[in-house]
Amino acid sequence: MKSSRWKLPVLLASAYLFFSSIAFATQDYRINPGDTLEISVYGEEDLAKTLRVNADGLVSFPLVGRFEVGGLTTFDVEDKLVLLLSDGYIVDPQVTVSISHYSKIYVAGQVNTPGGYELRGPLTVLEAVTLAGGLTEMAFPINSKVLRTKEDNSKEIIKVDLKRILEKDDQKENILLKPNDIIIVGEQGQIFVTGEVNEPGSFDFKKPYTVLQAISLAGGLTKIAAPNRTTILRSVDSQNQSLEVRVGDITRKKQMANDVELLPNDIVIVPESIF
Repeated sequence: MKSSRWKLPVLLASAYLFFSSIAFATQDYRINPGDTLEISVYGEEDLAKTLRVNADGLVSFPLVGRFEVGGLTTFDVEDKLVLLLSDGYIVDPQVTVSISHYSKIYVAGQVNTPGGYELRGPLTVLEAVTLAGGLTEMAFPINSKVLRTKEDNSKEIIKVDLKRILEKDDQKENILLKPNDIIIVGEQGQIFVTGEVNEPGSFDFKKPYTVLQAISLAGGLTKIAAPNRTTILRSVDSQNQSLEVRVGDITRKKQMANDVELLPNDIVIVPESIF
């Protein structure tokens, strides 16, 4: 039987959400890629815009074009836009910037409430698992990992031992998360499907599955999926491998020979279409 200490209290998750909604709605919050900004200029209705911060921390605004907002506060962005718009466009512009949606992290696998959670400030792996309702009875905390997309769009697998964090307070394992990180809490002998599928999660490796079969187990693709950029992340002899599978071509062109058979603990990621 697993230790009751592995069941993280949902009360902590509620407290985090409550206090983060207060603390990080202030000037202290630093804008991340994936955040959505609401920008308005007093008296200029055409300049009221909803903008999503791209992976490089940039947004594109009328008249001034692209400019960087990543790492800035909303007040910093207001000041920056005032300067840009004052340079030959608008006399004494009054700019308001707020955040309507925050970037997210995702928790999958053996947690009670898997899904996406807003990253409203510094958040560790343990806090993210807490937000997801804690570990299930089937969880194997040693077999946990963080999937991260690096600046060059390559994928990185960071192994995390939740047991060490919980039982020995090992803060080296309890890493800080970045926007779009995916935390997967597994059990031995599973496959994981995440991203733009209707029911992301972990599935028992009862028999060999292909990528298409795994996506089917996860409820199929969402409307905004980019199936031809599907990726398998695999760890072999402590070495991370990334395999691209053009799922769209396999299904559309009946190229079934290109469907890839999965191994235990493989991770299938279906990204969002950029269009």
